[in-house]
Order: sequence, then C-alpha cells, then structure tokens
Amino acid sequence: FHTACLNFSAGDRAIQGVTDSVRAAVRIILVHLRSDLADEPNWINSKEGRSSCQRKVRSDRRQLCRLASVLAAFVRQSLREQRLGLQAWRHVSDFELVARDPGCGADLGASLGMLLSLGEQAFYSTQDQASRPALVVAKMMKILEGWHR
Repeated sequence: FHTACLNFSAGDRAIQGVTDSVRAAVRIILVHLRSDLADEPNWINSKEGRSSCQRKVRSDRRQLCRLASVLAAFVRQSLREQRLGLQAWRHVSDFELVARDPGCGADLGASLGMLLSLGEQAFYSTQDQASRPALVVAKMMKILEGWHR
C-alpha cells in the first residue's frame, strides 16, 4: 500500500510539473509574441500592414495556446491513461483516445475532441502515442519560427 501511495504521489507531481511548464510557456508566448512598436526596427508604417500583422499575432497566439492544451492532454494520456484511456476494463482505440478523450477538468484542460479539428484527430490517431507530444511541440515551433527575426 505504501509503495502505491508513493507511486501515486510521484505521478501527481509529474503531472503538476507538466501543467506548470505548459502554463509558463503560454505566459511567455502571450507576453513576447506581439507586433512591433513604433520605435522598434521592424515597425510597419502602413495602417493596413499593421492591421494584418496584428491579426496574424492574434491568430498565432490562439493557435499556440490551443496547441499547448493539446500538448498537455497528450502528456496526460501518456502519464495517466496510457493505452487504456480512462476505461481500464476494455481496450480503447487510438481514434477513441484522441477524438473521445474526456479531458480532466481544471487539471490539464479540455478534451482533445474539442481542441482538435477532425483532420487533426485523424492525423494524431494514426501516430504512435509516445510521439504525439513531440509532434505538437514541432507544430508549435514551426509557428514560432515564423516570427523569428
């Protein structure tokens, strides 16, 4: 019993560490991903250009925050549910794990079915479960690289 409690506590700390790291990454994204100010080198003089840039900033921020939630959900699945999802009495398919993920409330966010488009659900359900978090991080990095100056 004591070993089980220690294992649960270690797993709980691991989940909390992931949650804290994802939140910190989102805060950094929200603070630093912005359009340039008037006194900065890449300032866009035209009003249309600035407006377009601001729309792209908002879009990329939303996308990165959504992907951060997807990342946390995939890590949660790897740490908690593994291949059985929340239903330990039967096997759960990859598609069911991705599309019908129930989420877990305030702990690590919304369900994957709400966060992913149908195309993304189909894509991630064909990928190895262990590689899904890395694929999400790669997608986030691609968006951020577009802003590298």
